[in-house]
Amino acid sequence: IEIGLSPIMKTTASIFYWYGFYKPEYQKSGVGMRAMLEATSWAKHEQLDYAYLGTAYTSSSLYKTNIPGFEFFNGFEWSADLDELKYLISKDQSDKKDDLLLDQEYREQFYQSPNLNKFLNRYA
Repeated sequence: IEIGLSPIMKTTASIFYWYGFYKPEYQKSGVGMRAMLEATSWAKHEQLDYAYLGTAYTSSSLYKTNIPGFEFFNGFEWSADLDELKYLISKDQSDKKDDLLLDQEYREQFYQSPNLNKFLNRYA
């Protein structure tokens, strides 16, 4: 390995970017982000529908939001709402332990939608 490697799993419709491994001396060079961008570029070239880049549920993962088309799974649907993601990250780091869908503040702020109501009615 000259610099590093990034294992990628390819399916018929997507790639799963596992993790970037690289030599420690390249840690601050941006090589990790470059590898991730190369993977998304390759997925686009291969005409794949999705490139899964791992989770983004901590503040240290927010750099992934700079990638065009970024979305995250909030527990019941995919979302591109950066404010929602930041709320979820702050909630995870707070003392609140309520189930997300029972969090009135969250629902009022982000989900006054038929999808959520359908979901809640189905499983409540």
